[in-house]
Amino acid sequence: MASLPSASHGLHSADKFCTLTFDYLVIGGGNAGLPIAARLSENPDVIVGVLEAGTVVEDPVIDVPSLSMFDPHLFYLLIPPVSGNVGAAIGRPEFDYCLSTEPQLTASQRNIALARGKMLGGSTGINYTVWDRASSAEYDTLGRLLDPADQHEWCWDSLLPYLTKVEDASSISEAGDTFPGFSRSEEDVFRSGVPFEKSVGMKGAVKTSYNSLWADVTQPYIQGWNTLGVPTNANPYGGNKSGVYNLRRAIDIEKGKRVHASVAYFKPASHRKNLKVLLGAQAARLIFDTSASHEDIRVTGVEFIVDGKTFVANARKEVILSAGTVQTPQILELSGIGDAKFLEAHNIECIIDLPSVGENVTEHVFIPTQYLAKEGTKTFDEFRNNPQFLAEQTALYEATGRGWFAAADANACFNSIETVSRINGNDTLKSAISALKEQIALETKNGTLSHVQQAQFDIQLELLEKKQTATLETFHMSKGIVAVEPGQSYLALFSGIQHPFSRGSIHTRFMDPLKPSVHDSLNPPILDPKLLSNNFDVALLLAGYRLMEKLVNTEPMKKIVQHQTLPPIILSEDEHVEAFIRQAAQPGLHIMGGQFLVWSLVHHLRLLPHYAGSAIMASRELGGVVDARLKVYGTRNLRIVDASIIPVPLACHVQATIYAIAEKAADMIIADKSV
Repeated sequence: MASLPSASHGLHSADKFCTLTFDYLVIGGGNAGLPIAARLSENPDVIVGVLEAGTVVEDPVIDVPSLSMFDPHLFYLLIPPVSGNVGAAIGRPEFDYCLSTEPQLTASQRNIALARGKMLGGSTGINYTVWDRASSAEYDTLGRLLDPADQHEWCWDSLLPYLTKVEDASSISEAGDTFPGFSRSEEDVFRSGVPFEKSVGMKGAVKTSYNSLWADVTQPYIQGWNTLGVPTNANPYGGNKSGVYNLRRAIDIEKGKRVHASVAYFKPASHRKNLKVLLGAQAARLIFDTSASHEDIRVTGVEFIVDGKTFVANARKEVILSAGTVQTPQILELSGIGDAKFLEAHNIECIIDLPSVGENVTEHVFIPTQYLAKEGTKTFDEFRNNPQFLAEQTALYEATGRGWFAAADANACFNSIETVSRINGNDTLKSAISALKEQIALETKNGTLSHVQQAQFDIQLELLEKKQTATLETFHMSKGIVAVEPGQSYLALFSGIQHPFSRGSIHTRFMDPLKPSVHDSLNPPILDPKLLSNNFDVALLLAGYRLMEKLVNTEPMKKIVQHQTLPPIILSEDEHVEAFIRQAAQPGLHIMGGQFLVWSLVHHLRLLPHYAGSAIMASRELGGVVDARLKVYGTRNLRIVDASIIPVPLACHVQATIYAIAEKAADMIIADKSV
């Protein structure tokens, strides 16, 4: 492991950092913050500062694809063992903030771990490298909650140029046809939407690639979906993401390494004298000039803490808050921006009353299954089972950056509710939608739903009714995740909700921004995603569970599957599946050890969550926090640029979308010529 710089030895010292007056000050050096800082600092006449609470990390746990994707105990020669942890960096306090939710009342009272990257590059350094997009219809919903005159700012047509600007997919040798050879026939492959050459970028900052080799699970997985009538999508990046396909990954195929935000955006710009980055700096609160009118408040700087000492950085033009869905609302509240009643209860002076701060939080929720593979099926369990294979692949990777260490599972299937119902062969979801509509109507009548939630649900119901967008994602992992036995190979399937109706919240827990948590001096927020609090989400996961059963029973999958090991018994009754869902489903796929009906699992799996929506983009009348230019209502020069602004859940892994939002925001900031 490379040495980690201490908090007081970042790229710039705190004392020196505070002597400067920045034109633009960015809070958070991650998925959104670094692209913005890199773009703004292209102008040598402005000074850009970045406050990042983490450090620079150079470590195989972060860089090596298989090592960052799979069981760290498989790689005991390189890193300390962590039993059953799928993401080698996740759950380790040197890389992860190791946060946890409140007990989830509708998910078996569980406290669920929340991974969040603690480094320059943020969670792009610990995620699973997946590089995909939502459908065009979903991106068209981004501006739907804004005033009509502003809605054009955020839609598929306005965002596509930035989705392509971000990426460098030049390593792709075939023109976007992913796995047509693994489909049963050419009839099982479809091409639609924006043509490949117009929908995929080749000159962007983030190098993306496909695998150069695959486990034995991939071909039968794809052919299994084809057997069920789900085609292989040759270009899921063109606006139609339905079907089964190979996902690109944020991996530089030439080097065999992960490409995170620090590599893609900071490293090429690090030589600029007008770009200053301070590491180990925990943003505490914003500083305002309140002498202007109440609706014209200026942010003049940021109070931050390094090694327990408080400092202030000053900003001349703008402050851009890119601290992520979890910490952005916390910083707003500590600064006096949020629900006036909440702030008053916490003895925080209310500067701007925005009741939606920290509310409307959404999360993709998944349910797992696992199967013992038949003898001779090659999976990533080979690292665990075959010392010679491990040694050979280690040597190959060290010499060339290629081989199985440079590979990772990246196959997924996105299905509409119509496709799910057709495959499952029942009308259960039809009745569940009717019940959902009745519930929403009743909650609207009783005033239980906020205005913005009513508007969100209207959009989500519209997407369901049109039956064109993906409702469930189902993907596989070519390895065992729980209760693995020596010498055995496994595969796991996961099915997850893409447009959840459950809504949670994230709020500051203490007035003190540095109230100690378990692992460091971060003030841990109150994380309450309220998983599965809406029964329709449970109905969707039940449908997803049955969908995985259908897939495993196709002839292509039967050739590699021996029997099911998770759950360890076949759940024929829906009520038993629902009980399993409430005890096993978790956000972004955190499968934790616990009692599942009549069994207990020792090992656990943690995947990175996809929280969004804690500071949504919507009109102020509806309850939005930021406007179409991403400015916080009631301020002149404070913007939020991260996943917290996303107003409606998207069927995708969000890193590519957040990069694109950041690129678009940078252009907005430059065009606005901020005061």
